[in-house]
Amino acid sequence: MNDLQWIGMPLSLAGAWLVGAIQPERRQIGFWLFMASNTIWALFALSLGAWGLLITQVLFAVTSIRGIRANRKSDR
Repeated sequence: MNDLQWIGMPLSLAGAWLVGAIQPERRQIGFWLFMASNTIWALFALSLGAWGLLITQVLFAVTSIRGIRANRKSDR
């Protein structure tokens, strides 16, 4: 389970990079990468019993969902 952090880290960085893109398609990919990283980090947190990290990832997922919705509205 310790390897999960090495999967979550590049997903988080790639998501952050793409969310800052001008093109809506790239921003959309960035939000989905963030969702994937939130899932990986949540699994990692569960394996450690790190409840603060788990709650943080759930809240980050909520902000990513908000971003996905806002990005779709801006596409219209």
